[in-house]
Amino acid sequence: MNLAQMIKEVRRALDEPTADFWTDEEITDWLNEGAKIMTSGAQPLQAFYQFSTVAGQQEYAMPDDFDELFEVKYFRSNLTTLKLTSPAAAQNGNSQGLPQYFYMRSVATQSAGQGADGDIQLGTPGTTFKTMLGLIDKPSQSGDKVTVFYFSQHFSMTNDTDVSPIPVAFHRGPISYATAMGKQKDEAYGEQDKFLAMFKDFADSLKKKTINAGQETAFPQLRVVDEDYWEPSNIIVIPDGSAS
Repeated sequence: MNLAQMIKEVRRALDEPTADFWTDEEITDWLNEGAKIMTSGAQPLQAFYQFSTVAGQQEYAMPDDFDELFEVKYFRSNLTTLKLTSPAAAQNGNSQGLPQYFYMRSVATQSAGQGADGDIQLGTPGTTFKTMLGLIDKPSQSGDKVTVFYFSQHFSMTNDTDVSPIPVAFHRGPISYATAMGKQKDEAYGEQDKFLAMFKDFADSLKKKTINAGQETAFPQLRVVDEDYWEPSNIIVIPDGSAS
């Protein structure tokens, strides 16, 4: 379903075909909120981002849709997988070379790097918060390729023709969430609880589908206490290949 169809379905559930008490704008906000909650929990959307290094630059901003990282590949003549470390490790030395480690720094408005005197040097403040990826050691040359594999956030649907990347079978999850929020505005709390329970069922089902959809051979599995399904770690096996 596209956004216009999802709004129509919410209005059917609210028994208000034409906007009066509930506006299309607030229904759209609720649909986006529900979709983002579902994808944040199930993480069905996988993406990658590639950038080129700048000699001596330690940190690089991640894309706006970045949610959670699962692997970093570094290419300089050969393709290597970087290892995760703590941001504090950036203070352990100021050397430049071939990076072997990376760290993540979230909700930052500035890039940072260690100066020759050992102090953290902050870049110019940005206008939005970004997730920063840092490299250790600092790259000793420009033009190396870094490929970041990550789970992406759900985009904000704004146009009537926008279609959620959530599988169609689960589109009624955001619809249930938006309906629940509409019931809350109407102070119909019993109805709100009913639709929130429906939303939770869709969210849980999407999570199970993501876990079990052909990933058994690619994802290491672990058993979660008090859960009746298998859940993967955040490690993904990426087939060998060359960066470009």
